[in-house]
Formats: sequence, structure tokens, C-alpha cells
Amino acid sequence: HVPLAKEVQVIFSNDKLRTYKVRGIFDARDYEANYGAILPFEELQTMLDTKPDEVSQLIVRLRDKSAVSQTAQSVSSLMNPHLVVETWEDKDDIGLPDLVLGFNLVGDIIFSVGLVSSAIVIAIVIYINAIRKRRQIGIIRAIGIRNWIILFIFATQALILAALGVVVGTGLYWCIDRYLKNYPIVMPFGDMAASFQWQAYMVSIFLFLITALLAGVYPAWVITREPIARITSEL
Repeated sequence: HVPLAKEVQVIFSNDKLRTYKVRGIFDARDYEANYGAILPFEELQTMLDTKPDEVSQLIVRLRDKSAVSQTAQSVSSLMNPHLVVETWEDKDDIGLPDLVLGFNLVGDIIFSVGLVSSAIVIAIVIYINAIRKRRQIGIIRAIGIRNWIILFIFATQALILAALGVVVGTGLYWCIDRYLKNYPIVMPFGDMAASFQWQAYMVSIFLFLITALLAGVYPAWVITREPIARITSEL
């Protein structure tokens, strides 16, 4: 713990100097806010020689991220032409966009590895099941059952396994999302929690089901390509 200074000297942009008593130090989870000092509004007006209706900086918070550029253009056209309008990315000097891009890249890698791993597991399960029922498959093929019916059965099994995986995975994500909403990961630039997006969720489910379907059908397809006589003659 660093001892709290009782007084500090502050130099303003107009070269005015004044000594203030420190009331406390807090962490706002924001680099720009942490590097600044919070003073009474009347004191700032006195030291900066501003009028009651004048400010040196105005921060606008938007709920819709897609409206950032449009809002910036609107503010520029309505306010003083000499006003500098910057987004948080323009104002950022620590590389937060690159950091967010890095997190997204790690997430994409984890998703890709999970997708491939799930497909391999489903393919192994279907392959073992097909090998165990190899002789039965040969017999039903011999009595006239079409190959596409056999493939349909194994495809249905793969989709059922994939659907169970989606349900379990969604439940686990919901639990993690609820936990991180209540206990976010504390980072120097802010609290980090999970972000649920319906579009990404639906795309992930679609890719997982397609991958599981292909992984499940392929082992059965390989067995249906074997000659019936060789399968049925095996003990």
C-alpha cells in the first residue's frame, strides 16, 4: 500500500497552479479516468475561466454500437466546426481494439478446435456402432434394403447426438454467462463477461449439426460400399 498524499499541486492547461487536498483514490476501470482528477464543477469553471454553459469535453454513451459513426457526423454538423469528435477507438491509446480482436481470435480458435473434436468423437461413436452392426447391415442389404435408408438411420443417430451436445453446451454456457454477469473477470480496462449473440449462436449450431452429420454418415457410407457377400460371409 502506498501512503496517500495529503495535498497535490495541479497545473491546468492555462498554466494556473493550485494546491488541493486529496479526499481519496479510486479505480474506475478506465485508463483515462484513472489518470485524471475529479474536481468540483464550480472550481473547474473558476480555474479554466469558462462560462456556466461551457464545457471543454462532452462524452456521449450509445446503446447501439452501429450508430457510432452516424452520431459522430451528426455532432460534427450541429456543433462548432472546430470541435474535435472522436470515438472511443480514436481516443484509445493502449490498443483496446487490437486486444478485443485478439480475444475474438482466441474464441474462434477454441470454437474451431471444439467443432473438430466434437466431429471426431461423433465419428468414432458412429464408426464403432457401424462395425458392431456390420454383419446386420450386410444382411439387411442382402434382403433389399437400400443404402440410403441405412445412411438415414446413422444420420439420425448423429443428429440426435449433436442435438444432445447442443442442449448440454447451451446449458453450460448459460451457467457460465450467469456467473460472469454476477462475478465478472476484473481487468485493468474494465470488467470482462460473456457476450451472447443470437446470430453467432445460430451459426454455431448450424455448423455443428452439419459437421456432426457428415462425421456420422461417413463411417456408415464406407461400410455400405463393401461387397455384401464379403460382409455376410464373415463370422
